[in-house]
Amino acid sequence: MDIQKLIERLSTSHSPASLNECKKVAAYFGYDLDHVSGSHHVFRNWTGRKFVFPVHKNKIKGVYIRNFIKEQA
Repeated sequence: MDIQKLIERLSTSHSPASLNECKKVAAYFGYDLDHVSGSHHVFRNWTGRKFVFPVHKNKIKGVYIRNFIKEQA
């Protein structure tokens, strides 16, 4: 799936996203997975800014993805 279409779908969806989809979107905005602490996956960009996604059963709630995308705009 095209990254722009994925971002558009996730920014308007209330359904959970997979961890792989989250990684693709985070990489597009310059974030890499820094470390995992329990269920919290911590992503950092090159400036040191971080964003934490709680992951359960390989899914991330839509609200966290939407907030992440909104902050990148």
